[in-house]
Amino acid sequence: MGSRIVLIGLLILGLLLSPTVCLADSSFKVGSPHYVLDGQNRSMDVAPFIKNQRTYIPVRSMAEALGAKVEWDARTRTVNLRKGDRQVQFWMGSNMMSVNGVHSRMDVRPEMVHNRVVLPFRWVAQAFDTDVSWDNEKKTVCFGNKRPQVRYYPPAHPSGSVRYTTEWPDHTSVLNGLNRALDDYFEDVGYDYFNDNGIVAYINLSGDEDDLAYTIRLDFSGADDYDNLTDVSRTRIRTFLNAVRSRIESEIDGTDYDGADITGTLYDSERSSYYVRDNDGSYSFSWYGDDTSLSEIRNRLNDRFEDAGNDYFNDDGIVAYINLSGDEDDLAYTIRLDFSGADDYDNLTDVSRTRIRTFLNAVRSRIDSEIDGTDYDGADITGRLYDGYHSSYYVRYSGGSYNFSW
Repeated sequence: MGSRIVLIGLLILGLLLSPTVCLADSSFKVGSPHYVLDGQNRSMDVAPFIKNQRTYIPVRSMAEALGAKVEWDARTRTVNLRKGDRQVQFWMGSNMMSVNGVHSRMDVRPEMVHNRVVLPFRWVAQAFDTDVSWDNEKKTVCFGNKRPQVRYYPPAHPSGSVRYTTEWPDHTSVLNGLNRALDDYFEDVGYDYFNDNGIVAYINLSGDEDDLAYTIRLDFSGADDYDNLTDVSRTRIRTFLNAVRSRIESEIDGTDYDGADITGTLYDSERSSYYVRDNDGSYSFSWYGDDTSLSEIRNRLNDRFEDAGNDYFNDDGIVAYINLSGDEDDLAYTIRLDFSGADDYDNLTDVSRTRIRTFLNAVRSRIDSEIDGTDYDGADITGRLYDGYHSSYYVRYSGGSYNFSW
């Protein structure tokens, strides 16, 4: 009996320590346009290749090997893979992927080669809980080549028998479960925290038992009241991030991640330069740094009032050019309005004073918001708005009232 147990143990140990051999029905070889699907030789337009230590395979051939359906949305440049109740999405140019609506961040991005989409095979396989292996000698990817986990059960007492059993690996990740729980909890984040249900949040959590880091991408493309992250008050952002931290701590309570240090980053999906970093509960805002320059503030003002013609004068042919100058004590804005493409106005005097005041109040309010927390915080603000072709038509703001030249 003892010799049989030793023999079984040696056989199992040999299986685990032996080089990976491709025993699967489907395989892809790096550099070759030929692959094996269900034991049959097939061909593809683009050969698999290695980039950034990741093996890429054409998506349609890989989908066949997985038994998944693939769809390509040329308008949004999105790849959709479906198999059973599992839907996986990839976006060209982005390292984000989605599995049934749960977003994760990859270490690479999809590629386009000769008008063919290629994806990192391991990320795709893991998304579908498919076993894959890599034959390093043959540079071959093998699908469905499961390797058993060996579990050892010690004897119940000294005279007991040693018992081994083989089990297939459990691919359910604790982190994936945490990500799903966070996405479910913050499903209505736009309405709950920003009073705008057009804002969508995509949360990803990564790390280990000692350190966890969350990444939150806010999508403002469907927002009603905000153009980008800088439009949101810091109070609302802090409230949201405090809630995220609190929820993560609640979710990891009692798990292997209990007690891990938590950091994170919240960023604007369209403007990655707008972000908030969470350093263990202390938040820093990229657009409120102490080293913020007037040129940066000026650029953000022009971004914010890019559609000033339509937003404030109901004429998208009017264009506003904003400049900001001064120092920590005194700031002065200058706004040139260009009416050359206007439909309803010939010059500044055609615009009602109410519309002009509303626009200038918005500019003043935005400057106050932009300089809050910077070296310019508390500076006196004055300004001048003028007609780009009739400089004698202007409005001066002296800090408390508006004076119209005409």
